[in-house]
Amino acid sequence: MRKSLLLTTALTLAGAGFDSARWQYRTRFQLNPGSMTALRLSPDIYAHSHFSDLRVVRGSTEVPYILETRSGSIVERELPARMLDKAVSGSALQLTLDLGRRIQTSRLRFATGEKNFKHAVRIETSDDNRSWTMARAAGYIFEVSEDDVHASVLRVDYPTSTRRYIRATIEGFLSPGAITGAWAMFREETPAEWDTVATVNLQQSEDGKISVGDLHLSAETLHERIRIEVSTPVFYRRADVSSLREQRSQFHGMGIIHRVPGEETLAIEYGPRRDRDLRLRIHNGDDPPLQLIRAYLEVRRRIVKLPPSPEGDYWIYYGNPGAAAPQYDLAATMRERDPAAVQTIQLTAGEPNPAYTPPPTPLSDRFPNLLNGALVAAVLGMGVLTLRLMKKVRNS
Repeated sequence: MRKSLLLTTALTLAGAGFDSARWQYRTRFQLNPGSMTALRLSPDIYAHSHFSDLRVVRGSTEVPYILETRSGSIVERELPARMLDKAVSGSALQLTLDLGRRIQTSRLRFATGEKNFKHAVRIETSDDNRSWTMARAAGYIFEVSEDDVHASVLRVDYPTSTRRYIRATIEGFLSPGAITGAWAMFREETPAEWDTVATVNLQQSEDGKISVGDLHLSAETLHERIRIEVSTPVFYRRADVSSLREQRSQFHGMGIIHRVPGEETLAIEYGPRRDRDLRLRIHNGDDPPLQLIRAYLEVRRRIVKLPPSPEGDYWIYYGNPGAAAPQYDLAATMRERDPAAVQTIQLTAGEPNPAYTPPPTPLSDRFPNLLNGALVAAVLGMGVLTLRLMKKVRNS
């Protein structure tokens, strides 16, 4: 009875007849009855869709869906703390924070007015402000101000601690005033999920102390971060990504790529882009250049979620630049069920829609001389009217 009710609800929510004439591509998939479905989009859809144009169809009936972006989540709580001391010892600035009690922390955030630096940071924790345990041996903070680009990372993460005292030692700062504030934080992060849309060999060159890797895509596609494969075993470098164009480049994003024992980050995130030519720059300082192998362009995973629906063949249509996002009741009416009961389907590459009809070509494109002719006729008409008016004025 329950299964029958779910299928009836899905059919009731289904939209009216669907006209596919304006959609350029489609992909077929099959559903099993009685379970929710999560469709993982194919690279083909990321290349040809802007997501507002996605339509799920069974027969000639549009089926409602929910589009979910797996962006992850972050819960961050800043904790009150008292700075006990701040002093320079040798070539490092050291400061100690007192949280007042045992409480979970996992990040230190700093404030500084210094510019253009990259400094190593050591984090230690203690229960009594006398005996210290290493929490992180080598984190880094940096700030760069270069032309019109300004970027910084002024935080250091470490394994969750419940100890009352936190001590930070920052190599390279030689004045207590270099750090103007420090805060302890507790951070819980659910990482984003990523899909690879392109794998590209890097054309690497060296420009002074900067390694340059150029990427050229064979076709346009959406991408939101670049992840590199590199053979160098241990490193910590600043990197940035920009578009590669004939006249000028456009900055996309900047961050730290690193590989240290037990931890690595090899990706730089930026906003949604469709550039086919990109440039990755890695700032080596006085270290040898990294040995780059290849790069992966990735997007945050999009999932099309369908309610329990009748068994059979379905199509997902895409590739209609003029389509607006559909409006369904489903987001308000569908309730989550046991994730184990969700059927996950990886969509395959699509095919051209045989029913596709290109939109009519504008008259000005079909007859390029028509507009010029109309303008000439209008100018001549205005000239004739002006001459007649002037003749009337002279005769009056």
